[in-house]
Amino acid sequence: MFIYSVTPIPKKFGDAKRRSTPYAYKNTQTRGRMLVWGTVNPEGEHESHAGVLLRQKDIDDIASHGSLLGKPVKLEHKGAEIGQVKSVWKHNNRLDCVLQIHDNVEGLFAQDFIQSGRCKELSLGYIIDMKHSKGEITGGKKQVVEVSIVKKGARHECEIRGFAK
Repeated sequence: MFIYSVTPIPKKFGDAKRRSTPYAYKNTQTRGRMLVWGTVNPEGEHESHAGVLLRQKDIDDIASHGSLLGKPVKLEHKGAEIGQVKSVWKHNNRLDCVLQIHDNVEGLFAQDFIQSGRCKELSLGYIIDMKHSKGEITGGKKQVVEVSIVKKGARHECEIRGFAK
């Protein structure tokens, strides 16, 4: 919301001429916390998948146990926490969530990036237990550590689907 003050600009700068409007302009736009809805992981891989991507069972576990709830939200996997994961569920075998973006300085930048369309995607940050056996490396248990708002994510369909203030 923009408010235009009807208070005349005081002449305290000597003979400085007023430019354009005789009224003081004051931007009092208030920004609250933003809610973001999106997909953080597309449909999971088959159970036989032994790589670094989440299997469908991993997605089911995250959604049913709520292990993603309260995890930090970051911008491009870096810096300060700009929000938290508030809700998570499985939809069409994808992992969807609602993020709450804080109204601190970093969060306000992220809100602007989302609203302007500069950051349109989400990325799930997780740690993987790597297993070494007979010359092969396979991905083991995965532990989710954060969700990031990114310009371009690594996975197809991991996008911001909507937001509200």
